[in-house]
Amino acid sequence: MVNSSEICRRSPGFGYCTFVIMCNKKTYELWEKYPVKMFDFFKIVYDEVFILQLLTVSFSIVWVFYDWKKEAKSITIGIVYILGTFFVGTMLNWALFELSVIWRAIAGIHFQLAWLLTILLYLGVFDRTYVTSRFILGATVFITAITTAEFGHELSGYLRSVYHGIYWEFVCFLADLLMIGMSFVIHKYSLKGYSDIPGFSVALIMITTIVSTALIIIKTVMKMSEGIKFDTYYCIELAGIFIISVSGYLMVYYHCKIRKEKTILEVQNKLLEADKKMLIITEQAIEEMRSLRHDMKNQNKVMQLMLEEGRYDDLKKYFSSMEKSYTRSTFSGFVDCGNQLINSIVNMEILKANSYGISLVSKINVPKILPFEPSDLCRVLVNLLDNAIEGLLRTESRDYLVDLKIGRRMDYLYISVQNEIREDADRESLLKMNTVKDDAANHGYGHKIVKRIVEKYNDYVHYTIVDNEFVAEVMLELNPEDKNE
Repeated sequence: MVNSSEICRRSPGFGYCTFVIMCNKKTYELWEKYPVKMFDFFKIVYDEVFILQLLTVSFSIVWVFYDWKKEAKSITIGIVYILGTFFVGTMLNWALFELSVIWRAIAGIHFQLAWLLTILLYLGVFDRTYVTSRFILGATVFITAITTAEFGHELSGYLRSVYHGIYWEFVCFLADLLMIGMSFVIHKYSLKGYSDIPGFSVALIMITTIVSTALIIIKTVMKMSEGIKFDTYYCIELAGIFIISVSGYLMVYYHCKIRKEKTILEVQNKLLEADKKMLIITEQAIEEMRSLRHDMKNQNKVMQLMLEEGRYDDLKKYFSSMEKSYTRSTFSGFVDCGNQLINSIVNMEILKANSYGISLVSKINVPKILPFEPSDLCRVLVNLLDNAIEGLLRTESRDYLVDLKIGRRMDYLYISVQNEIREDADRESLLKMNTVKDDAANHGYGHKIVKRIVEKYNDYVHYTIVDNEFVAEVMLELNPEDKNE
């Protein structure tokens, strides 16, 4: 008479492979005759190899996704997360093991399903990074976890079947170390800080993960149906899957890194251009101040003469002409809000607007130091103001005016840009931020850029149309780092 405990005793210390072998046709017949009891999972599968594997994957998940800090509290919370993930992984493996007795389609693949569910639960409950980076990181952790586990069990089982009397299970431990090493690589080269990962990069990782998982599952099912214990070629296939997964992830990381560096360089060049223009403006303003100072002496003499002669009407007209002259001075429309970055960006946009005959009116009250990356703030302001200027140029209004407001509202930085639109403008299209430029294929990215940056700081961008005025509003949290603690 053979029962599940007897099968377990025939392969001590190698519960996972025992379970896979048990799932063939002959063992199904044994299950039908001798049903698996509720706690047989801990006799058949839950050995030291499997426990260490659970700990390895639990550590890898938390190490990749948790924001570790060199503080006792942060480290303690991280350890609690690892133990919690280990417990969830154990319970899911146990539940799927019991379910496989009834639903034999999942027999032998409970490990893959359990860790897929565990990673999804962790990302859904604890992780708050960008959706695209979550997809890529989660997929990479999952495929490397099941690949290294399969590779370790497959290789050690093969060696144990050929060379008897040696504790080949240590190969599984080496595979666990490989998984831990991969988690350190992902942690070091993490995509958590990238908000604008290209869609094709996400597709590349997801397709690689889905195809690789399907190959592993199909191979497992084939081995069970044919009664094959170990396959040396399968080890090569698993090694290839691991290398492809690691290479694919690093390719995506370096692609995103280069794109970000390019964006930062473009923004820095734009800010440098703004600083150069402001330097020219400052020099012009100084020269104009000297000219005005020199001219004021003559002006005072003329006004004094008019006053002495009682020519009050002429004096009034003279005052009026002087006021208009000062209003048209070079330095009259520029801002100085105390924040150098915003000064440079807004003053550059004022120059751009003035070149089109557009007035940019601003009301700005901001802290001297803001917690946002300069490149992010620059791209938000430039895109919103450029869209407003371009929108005005499409109208037939003679009073070209862009209204900019930047200020603090509670714990948020509030940005509002308002401009007039045509009466016959397609309001629905504008609210969806569809481009109306002739070269639509190469335009329309401004809104996407603003949206990605706003998502990065966990806030929102909102567009409304009131009468013939288009209003773009953005809220950025002034303490964005608190959300990830």
